[in-house]
Amino acid sequence: MEVRHVDSLTDTNYWDRTWANRTVPNPLDPNQGTLNGTVARSFHRFFERVFGSLDVKPGDLLLEAGCGGSVFLPYFCKQFGLAAEGLDNSEEGCGLSQAISEKSAITTRILLGDVLNPPESLFERYRVVFSLGLAEHFQPTTDIVAALKALVQPSGFLITIVPNMHGAMGLLQRLVDPSVYAVHVPLSPRELADAHRSCGLEVVEASYLMTVNFSVLNFSGPGSRVPARIGLRIASWVSKAIWTFEKIFPQIPNGITSPFVAVVARKPASSPSTIAEPLLRK
Repeated sequence: MEVRHVDSLTDTNYWDRTWANRTVPNPLDPNQGTLNGTVARSFHRFFERVFGSLDVKPGDLLLEAGCGGSVFLPYFCKQFGLAAEGLDNSEEGCGLSQAISEKSAITTRILLGDVLNPPESLFERYRVVFSLGLAEHFQPTTDIVAALKALVQPSGFLITIVPNMHGAMGLLQRLVDPSVYAVHVPLSPRELADAHRSCGLEVVEASYLMTVNFSVLNFSGPGSRVPARIGLRIASWVSKAIWTFEKIFPQIPNGITSPFVAVVARKPASSPSTIAEPLLRK
């Protein structure tokens, strides 16, 4: 069996430290009408449109890969009736995800495991595989996309969302904490889409999400030059000031200020198997 190698810019200890001692957040709630609900409503509009166009139906299986601390799993169950499961290699992250599910009173299956070497029972199990803030931590990007593709059913879909580190968010993150910036691979919609095409996936769309959200900046890293409490407060104030104008003007996703890059791709009904080639971190 051929064994390929992929560089991971983070490790389990990194994510255990990230998720340890976190306050349990509320699940994503698009029904919150205040400015605090702007991000949730933006994601909800995205998923409503995408799931509708892909004919994703209640009862379909969805996996969130890299689900540590996820607020999305109960949301997918409640808003779309999906059977949502999560996979993450951090015990702390899985524990936090479980606590969020319990807080929502919606049961979601959380699996502790490595997306690069998952249990064989997960191969081609899911109608949709979704990740947020995962693919940008691996080099080359094609190998993490191939690993995610292996979990998707034939004719199923892969939804990959990463932070926009090419734009202002990347520049600001590098200024706030270069060590956090260093564990991200900057990816544009075109670069992320090309990685999916290289793995034999059909790209349905590649786009930016939202106009701005400075709260995605990480002020909690070991080399942060700004105290987390102050940084998060300023980021929230500035973001909300801009979101206020979006009550009048529509969102303008763009390469400079948008916080996220998203690619939606379809797996062919029949495609070369990637199951026989586990990916081991160097």
